[in-house]
Amino acid sequence: MHDWMHEGKRVPKCLFPSFGKRSTFSGGSIDPLNLFFDEKSMSPTSINLLVLRVCDINKGADFYSALGIEFTKHSHGKGPEHYAAEMGNMVFELYPQTSDVSSTKYTRIGFKVVNATDAIKALVAKGGKIVSELKESPWGLRAVVDDPFGHRIEITEPK
Repeated sequence: MHDWMHEGKRVPKCLFPSFGKRSTFSGGSIDPLNLFFDEKSMSPTSINLLVLRVCDINKGADFYSALGIEFTKHSHGKGPEHYAAEMGNMVFELYPQTSDVSSTKYTRIGFKVVNATDAIKALVAKGGKIVSELKESPWGLRAVVDDPFGHRIEITEPK
């Protein structure tokens, strides 16, 4: 399987096997590859999965539900029970931490929220610890909270 060139960038054909041909719609002709590229980086890559390992998946699901995230419990084959939440084009999963080797402690993740003040209050009520108070930043109101497992959570209310 060969790669395609798109505006001077190599695009692995395996990522988009049906692309490379122009499609038509009522407004004219479009290049389907343009639907997946970030204008600045020209990258067809995006994050679709985030897995955090926590010592108590129930407590983890309860903590992150303070942001309005809805988890469902899953188990695949002989794998461990875990929680998963679909968030747009991404899946956020909480797996049990079985040893220090499997730790994701110190991982930093960010969430855009509608109301940062309410989000911070809700996270603190669920055991979060404020690392950086809510303040104005180039991206909007921003604060950092540690979850009960040592992950840094960046909360941003966009401008």
